[in-house]
Amino acid sequence: MIDGIVNLSAAIVRGWAWLSGLFDLYLVDGAVNAVANGTYFIGRRVRNVQTGAINAYLYVVLIGVLGGVLLYWSWASAS
Repeated sequence: MIDGIVNLSAAIVRGWAWLSGLFDLYLVDGAVNAVANGTYFIGRRVRNVQTGAINAYLYVVLIGVLGGVLLYWSWASAS
């Protein structure tokens, strides 16, 4: 009787540990790996933009400022 209870509790703990391991492997580690892969992907794309030419940087700043102004106008007109 005691051996059965101990073996059952051990089986339950092993099953729970297995499920917890799957959760960690696919959800937690998967999320971390997805962020790392996304960062690597974006970094490789941005590396091509960094030419050292001041004109390219000024265009990016200009596009950013214009985008910010357009966002501000859209939010201001919505309220």
